[in-house]
Amino acid sequence: MGSVGQKHLIKCRCILPQFKKRINPPVHEFVVFSAIVDGEFQKSIAQCNNCGIAHSVYDFCQSDILDSKEGVGAIPTIDDICLSLPDDLENLLKSCGSDLATFQHVDFALNHELWNTKILLSKEEAEGYITGKSLVIVSENRFRVVPFTYSIEVKRDKNIR
Repeated sequence: MGSVGQKHLIKCRCILPQFKKRINPPVHEFVVFSAIVDGEFQKSIAQCNNCGIAHSVYDFCQSDILDSKEGVGAIPTIDDICLSLPDDLENLLKSCGSDLATFQHVDFALNHELWNTKILLSKEEAEGYITGKSLVIVSENRFRVVPFTYSIEVKRDKNIR
């Protein structure tokens, strides 16, 4: 059947400090990596990057908070993943300030030989454009960084005045 991996958001119950004084503050969301292998979602444990509470990730954008679990030691770290990455790739990801989910995505693509996988490294919006860089894993030891720029086009409804 094959394998596919994806970064996605899950919600925590915590609130970022800058929103605590709001009447209805938004709950924090953070990026995790998940995979489907042979048609089955691979359940995992992820740790909130704000409060440290552990989540059981059971589907894309779906998790349960593991009560009384903070600082779970079994969650792989960036340093753990770097042990299996080529040095050049490790250095590239670290220079881009990549998060754990990005390191996990790269590691998954390499381990499952998902050549030509494109992984977002950075993205920003400025003056009507979205710019950034993606990593393309060409083969086991070949990688390419692809810059991109997209125009943000805002269409105006002709019926609105």
